Amino acid sequence: MVIAYHLGMMGGGFLGVDLFFVLSGFLITTLLLREFASNGRIDLVGFWLRRARRLLPALFVLLAVMAVWAGTTSPFDRGVLRWDILSALGYVANWHFIAVGQSYFLQFLSPSPVTHLWSLAIEEQFYVVWPLLAFAALAFARLTRVWGRRAVLALLVAGIVASVISLALTYNRSDPSFAYYATFTRAHELLIGALGATLVAGAPRVTNFLGRHAAIVSAVGLTAIVAAAVFVSDIDSIYYFGGSTAFSVVAAALVIAVVAGSGSRGYVLRLLELRPVVWLGAVSYGAYLWHWPMIVWLTPATTGLDGPALAIARVGATLLVTTASFYVVERPIRRGTLGRIRLGAPQVFAGAAVCVLVVGSLTVAQTQGAQPLPLYLDLNRDLLSNTVSPSRGTIGLVGDSVATSLYPGFVYWGASRSLSVVAATFPDCSLGEAVRVDKNGIPFANDTRCIDVAVTQQTAMVEQFNPSLIFWSSGRERYDILQDGKVLAGGTPEWQQAVFADWDSVLARLTRRGAHVVLVLPPHNTGVNPTSCTKPSDLSVSGCTHPYFQDGVLRTEYRLWAAGHQSQVTLINPDPALCPNDEVCPAVLSGVTLRSDGVHYTQQGAVLVVKALFSFLPPGMLP
Repeated sequence: MVIAYHLGMMGGGFLGVDLFFVLSGFLITTLLLREFASNGRIDLVGFWLRRARRLLPALFVLLAVMAVWAGTTSPFDRGVLRWDILSALGYVANWHFIAVGQSYFLQFLSPSPVTHLWSLAIEEQFYVVWPLLAFAALAFARLTRVWGRRAVLALLVAGIVASVISLALTYNRSDPSFAYYATFTRAHELLIGALGATLVAGAPRVTNFLGRHAAIVSAVGLTAIVAAAVFVSDIDSIYYFGGSTAFSVVAAALVIAVVAGSGSRGYVLRLLELRPVVWLGAVSYGAYLWHWPMIVWLTPATTGLDGPALAIARVGATLLVTTASFYVVERPIRRGTLGRIRLGAPQVFAGAAVCVLVVGSLTVAQTQGAQPLPLYLDLNRDLLSNTVSPSRGTIGLVGDSVATSLYPGFVYWGASRSLSVVAATFPDCSLGEAVRVDKNGIPFANDTRCIDVAVTQQTAMVEQFNPSLIFWSSGRERYDILQDGKVLAGGTPEWQQAVFADWDSVLARLTRRGAHVVLVLPPHNTGVNPTSCTKPSDLSVSGCTHPYFQDGVLRTEYRLWAAGHQSQVTLINPDPALCPNDEVCPAVLSGVTLRSDGVHYTQQGAVLVVKALFSFLPPGMLP
């Protein structure tokens, strides 16, 4: 399910992680309860030893390969990969991804091949904490001689309720990352599996009922899971408001039915007994580890393949590496020996510590030369200002991440003319206070922050630096907007009216101390024909709805708006310099690579573009 989801073939395949958590909670709790029933105690060291032999070897191999590969990436990617790999090594990847908030800047960097390890981080955290809690509850039950297994049940029910509530409370429609990645919001899935194991161990009536009806329960359960994987979407809010819980309960019922009805001959049991399925189950851990790196590495650009052929290549490569990992690394160590070396607790834990040091050191060494994210991807910064002396005056710059990437060009040419430059530009942000929404009508993750930042920083720029000329460059205005609970579709008269009113407010803010605004039409991105998608109605045409192609429509709207503010706004069209002869816009111009990622300007590209912008200004407009 998860592999199909990552291949773009199953919209609800992400639910495979939920199923994995339920299965794991059931299995681990079953082992703990059996051990306590037999010995009156739980050998925690032995438990963690078995988990270490099962999980760590394949993970260490994967992360070592990732570390070596990181050394071949760009300096910006290395900076991200260093902490991605180290957090995965420490089994805290889920919290790392929450902390760094990668949803925006990862659009412009190479995908991280270890992103999928967030789920293994939650799993390992569960392995550390749950045996301790389960042992404490079982020990308490034995001491009191009253509660029995009800102590464990009470603990599980309390944990499930708390987790389900936290999942709903932390859900943010614009950016559900915290609710999706946090350990305590996903704990209910593991605990529902643990609850199923506890019921099997101590509630024979439940077990007997499911056992008698195993064929029906397992068939219905598997059908429901497959249906959810096919029809559920990863943007459905229902998942966070009971959907995940319902899915986990169905998954737990399926697991109990399969276990309790092992003597029946239902088609689900026959399916699970097929040798290829059994083999895939045995190697599934390695398949999960390696499938995402293969998807990241095997692309149309690196293979020349696309569509079904590319999917087959990715799956085939995953199975090849998985097979090698299982038979060469995982199975021998899991059995407790490596050659003639017996892998007891001292050897395993000492070896794990050495591997952590080696992989960690390799990661740091291979990511030397890492650079912080460029300014145009930095979501947490203040005004950018460059003061030169003597100064003939100050010019300002407002806009989005593309405008930020132009900042070095403004600084370069400003210095040559003894001009100070100040920029109130912010990535992922439009200029005004309208709420922008994506194609599903969901506000963008940073929109609330952007509205506060836009007003505050634009006001600060004007009041503190009083620029006489302000360049306006923003392509973020292109999206649909949300007004009074209604989505106004781009290109419609209602959308235009709302957007023009928003721009009027921005203009009033920028010109309150007499500045003149230079509106730079959004430059077309690399490979775009500047004559395409220019009518407002084109926003509803599938070929024009990708953000990279909507600039043609936005340019039309900018022209209409600027025509009504000619005393305050001068409009500049950069096409003659960047897309000569109305042809597809080139990636390299005058020997200079214009853009670093097809969208944002390189420093050399920014210098070339700003030189052109200055040359297009009417004589005497620059201070």
